[in-house]
Amino acid sequence: MAEARKNLLYDKVLPRVERLCWLLAAVGLAACYSPLRGGSTLLIIGLGGLATVYFLRAFEPEIDESGPELAVAYAPVSESLGLRRKFQHIAGALTLVGILFKLLLWKGQGELLLAGVPFLVVTISLQWASGQFVRSILFVAAIGLLTWAIPVETFIPLFHRDDPALVEKMIFRHRHPNDKAAADEVRHLLAARRHR
Repeated sequence: MAEARKNLLYDKVLPRVERLCWLLAAVGLAACYSPLRGGSTLLIIGLGGLATVYFLRAFEPEIDESGPELAVAYAPVSESLGLRRKFQHIAGALTLVGILFKLLLWKGQGELLLAGVPFLVVTISLQWASGQFVRSILFVAAIGLLTWAIPVETFIPLFHRDDPALVEKMIFRHRHPNDKAAADEVRHLLAARRHR
């Protein structure tokens, strides 16, 4: 049997980028918790890069090593697995962006997690039944479920514990999203914090 052809992007570049992005996301999360400057930027690069990797993996070409006669016989099975893999990786990308939005307290976090996590759980359960699942996708689903379950009010004191006045104002702003004065006050406090 001939050796399967390697794809430079999917076999070499994306795995390395994925490892680097996981590292950047972990360092960014630790920096946000500590609180060090640049943590948010590292989170954006890390989780945004991971979401891009997972989205690109949804379109990875199928390499059939079985030969043309077996490829025709198993085409419907292969197509359904390919379709599940596409949904799984796209849902993983949505979940990662939703996690990023929730950690940085951006609008749209709930919608992104709602779009990603349930589809991710369904595709993982389908692939688990067939014995074929990707561990990193399982990890993304677990983090997504955990992030979805934890209220935003829990993240605010974790990332801004050195400034109780800011925490109080941010929680108030989160509970009253239409209060323009509260939003302006939080914006002012954050700007003052950056210039320290």
